[in-house]
Amino acid sequence: MARVRAMSVAEIKARADTLSFEELSDLARYLRGLTLRKDPKRRAQIRAAQQSQDWLGRAEFEQALANLDRTGR
Repeated sequence: MARVRAMSVAEIKARADTLSFEELSDLARYLRGLTLRKDPKRRAQIRAAQQSQDWLGRAEFEQALANLDRTGR
């Protein structure tokens, strides 16, 4: 298996200019998600939401979407 070399923030910034709009958008979404996962306040909010009675699991969410598709909404 090939070993991937870690890049510094400066290297990532320098290479970002060479990315297409789509690649840059994908990178931005990834970094935003990573930032939110590392934010302790955000993590606490998500944990609280998951414990709420209003939280839907993935299966429930997909079923609700399928029901909406069937009814044409």
